[in-house]
Amino acid sequence: MKGYIVLLCSMVFNISIGLAQVFNASLPYHVTGGKMVVSFMVDGNAVPFIFDTGGQTSISSALKTSLGLKAITSRVITDVNNSKVNLELVQIPTIATPDGKAVFSKVDAMVIDNEVFACFDGAVGLMGSDMFKNCSIEIDDKSKTIHITNEGKLSLNGRKQVYEFTPTSRGMPVFSMNTGSYTDIEVLFDSGASSALLLKSDDFRKLLGGNEVSIVKTGKAIGSIGVNGFGPPGNRYKINMPEFKIGTQKFLNYKTGSANSPVSLLGLHLLDYGKVTIDYINKLFYFEPYQTESITDNDKNWDIDLFVRDQKLIVAAIWDDIKTDIKLGDQVTHINGKAVADLSLCESMTKGIPELKNNTVLELTVKTAEGIKKVTIRKT
Repeated sequence: MKGYIVLLCSMVFNISIGLAQVFNASLPYHVTGGKMVVSFMVDGNAVPFIFDTGGQTSISSALKTSLGLKAITSRVITDVNNSKVNLELVQIPTIATPDGKAVFSKVDAMVIDNEVFACFDGAVGLMGSDMFKNCSIEIDDKSKTIHITNEGKLSLNGRKQVYEFTPTSRGMPVFSMNTGSYTDIEVLFDSGASSALLLKSDDFRKLLGGNEVSIVKTGKAIGSIGVNGFGPPGNRYKINMPEFKIGTQKFLNYKTGSANSPVSLLGLHLLDYGKVTIDYINKLFYFEPYQTESITDNDKNWDIDLFVRDQKLIVAAIWDDIKTDIKLGDQVTHINGKAVADLSLCESMTKGIPELKNNTVLELTVKTAEGIKKVTIRKT
């Protein structure tokens, strides 16, 4: 259920980073449960973080305590559910890449305790765009490496199909992208999101009003997990985009969804198709595709999505064309007649639910307010 774990901070990011000298560093990463996990040296120790270009650098209260840090101020942020929360801000004396080539001093970090961080190899927070405002970074998913420099070697000036950050981007990789027609939308490259593209609700309505997208299915879903916890349940849409382009890469009949986020998102799945370069110094974004052929989305989805809450498997989303009395939040007690044991939220996010991965048709036994119900679901 990676689609429910998106974190987004939409705000002005101010960070004091002291760069002692010109550097070219390599930062390895691996993907766990749809999140990029990196290690930085903090106070001489290797510490895991989620690499999230859609968020601000943050640490857990436990790491704050172990480092002996004191709050210097507080800050109001807006998460993926457009929910605002006031958080403490601390300053970390030094953070370095494992190769020691990039050393960042006096790094501002918010203090966030989110139950899902530790699920991703014990991550203690996020490394966000604010960390790299004086750098250029190149993300290469084939080598699972983030190249970081502050000497302009990754400068994108003169390259074709380069996107300039919008004037209101606030240092984030937000730029205007064409949807394959005459309409442009603003998108944020958010490595903390999973989908290649997820439309902001307002953008979805604008494109739908211009007949530039179509609705494949409608449904209901529980809210996403943001900094403030779960958002409210809402409508769910499976949307077909006949065409959109990122750089020279064309996507045809791409299936996407919409979210109550502050901006439309380009997510981690985009890295499957090419290298991403973000030149924070010159406020430029570049996508270098791995192939020349157009990409068509053929992913299949379950009629009903499941999620773990309080160690129980619950119904998280239902398409309207599934005729059933089952409701959001109802507990799934059996799959194909086999009792569902108590489940760990972390394991379900990082390893998935085996029955959902190894089958295309399942019978669910569901405990509802009206009694036990059975429903057959398919992956189509």
